[in-house]
Amino acid sequence: MVKHDDGGAFGLVLNRMLGPLSFADLLTAMQADPDGVEGSVMAHVGGPVEPRRGFILHSADYTKSPLFTVNERYAVSSDPDIIRAIASGRGPARSILAIGYAGWSAGQLERELARKDWVVAPASDALLFGPNQKSKWKRAYDDRYLNI
Repeated sequence: MVKHDDGGAFGLVLNRMLGPLSFADLLTAMQADPDGVEGSVMAHVGGPVEPRRGFILHSADYTKSPLFTVNERYAVSSDPDIIRAIASGRGPARSILAIGYAGWSAGQLERELARKDWVVAPASDALLFGPNQKSKWKRAYDDRYLNI
């Protein structure tokens, strides 16, 4: 969950990998200049809303124009500058690229939580950015119930 207030909620799905995308292709899709950018990044399916828009969930050490500050540890950016910074090794210490997002209208997420449609678990660097993507959902579920 990135942002949740009286107006609704904005979140990113982080347990479904889409596949690698080249930094140059990402910049081109953002209508930004891809010259001099090499390499690729693993993309995740961030959600069904705006499936052509990318978001970077990252550690808060990268402070240049975040779209959202999640908390003191995490932020979300969607500016082409962060793509260039990551590609050149000057980006945040940890990051995940999500394509699309999940969104809820006012009160919708609260109703889904009341029905127990979602399990709420604490965020951690290991859970968010760790290498074992296939077990992320299980680890989040286990963490939630081991920490009651």
